Amino acid sequence: MPRKGEQAPLLSATQRDSSQNGITANLIFSCLGNTFEWYDFAVLGFIAPELSREIFPSNDASTGLIEAFSVYAVAFLCRPISGVLLGFLGDKWGRKNTITLALAIMGFATLLAGATPGFQTIGIWSPILLCIARMLQGLSVGAQSTGSILLVLEKSAYERHGLLTSVLIASQLSGFILGGLIPAVMRLWLTPEAMQSYGWRIALWIGLIPCVITFITHKDVSDEYTESQRSEGRQQSNGNDGGEIDGGHAPLNREQKAPSLKLDLCGILLAIGIYVGGALMFYLNMVWLPVFLQSTSGAAAGLAGTIAVSVFALGLIPIAGCIIDKVDPYLIGMAARGVNAVLAAPLCLWLFSSPSLLRYAVVMAVMLPFLAFDFVSTTKILVPYFPAEGRYISMAIANNAGVGLTGGTAPMIAQYLIMSFDHGYVLLGCYVSAALFTATLSVLSLWCRPRCHFKGGPNCVSLSQEEVRNKDSPKMASFISNSKLSSQAITIREA
Repeated sequence: MPRKGEQAPLLSATQRDSSQNGITANLIFSCLGNTFEWYDFAVLGFIAPELSREIFPSNDASTGLIEAFSVYAVAFLCRPISGVLLGFLGDKWGRKNTITLALAIMGFATLLAGATPGFQTIGIWSPILLCIARMLQGLSVGAQSTGSILLVLEKSAYERHGLLTSVLIASQLSGFILGGLIPAVMRLWLTPEAMQSYGWRIALWIGLIPCVITFITHKDVSDEYTESQRSEGRQQSNGNDGGEIDGGHAPLNREQKAPSLKLDLCGILLAIGIYVGGALMFYLNMVWLPVFLQSTSGAAAGLAGTIAVSVFALGLIPIAGCIIDKVDPYLIGMAARGVNAVLAAPLCLWLFSSPSLLRYAVVMAVMLPFLAFDFVSTTKILVPYFPAEGRYISMAIANNAGVGLTGGTAPMIAQYLIMSFDHGYVLLGCYVSAALFTATLSVLSLWCRPRCHFKGGPNCVSLSQEEVRNKDSPKMASFISNSKLSSQAITIREA
């Protein structure tokens, strides 16, 4: 097996088929964790009107709302730190263990946020405690999202990554939907005074229910990465330093060409660029715009907008996942981002020139299909791009830095632009277009730097059984000399 610093070994066909049995348990665990994490992470944004009055009392409602969105953004500033710290743990300690730790942190943060007394009770300590809770949430969600993806996809064939990714994204979106839907329903059910007094706390604590269920189901989950590391240790203790291909065929020893593992910093920077466009689009459409509609058209409009967009998105994402499994993820990723980049500014101008629920629905109907392809293609591109030992920290840094730069600050920046400038929506549209063009160029740049560290992924090497046995064959010699490919980049053709 590979030495420390080399890639995890390629699973044989029999081993790969056997591993499929654990995908369902991993998928359920990851989906439940996603729902809990993203509900608790999102709900603070949707109860911003109550927080602005309870935690940030201000004579100006708009100023209080900006302060509440600022606390919402604090978590995103902590997410890059989470990507480094918990991403490192994910590569050293295992995906499952790191996800469990992240869920525990989120549970504690949710309890703290819901129990925070108001400004009138403890003064300045009220926003401080809320900021601490929000920072802990940022640390948690920054690791859980990446971990849930790797826990499922590393145990499955690359040909199914699009569909499985769409299921995972749908579970995140479900938590996000509930985070917006439950406060909206509670506002219709409770009086404004009751919602202000205790309703927002109940909305927070509801998110603890899936947390408990997730901890109950975690014992049935298997971690492909941890199991491969243990197998490597057993092989090394038996004196086998070579990596076996296809369960017992000729060993693949790449010690001469395999350097000690280093992070692909250029790849991480490009991956950050890939995330910024979709993150900005998502948090503007799913967090800020429903609150904006609520302030301009009433609570019913905000609720209707949240439900309509969420249901539409949930239907689109699985379709996008199935399509991406059949086409080149790089090409469809560039196309989806490029189209939204061109449409963003004019649609933004049209929407805010006369805001209404109907115009909001039209804009979402046009842009959401491309956003669905944006999300699913990102994972399909990045999982095989980064090496197994370093994949968690690389993707976590990219995800959290990209989302933190644009997604977390999106509601605050949008609210500021609309309030501060007569035609702030023009600036907002240009900002969205610039982010999406950046993402498009990042995908193109990554496409020009071919890497493959996953069987069946882009740029994967296809070898016959005879070519695997004969290391002097042209294809095998080319593979061994290419440090950009790992043993998981080989597809073994049946004789």
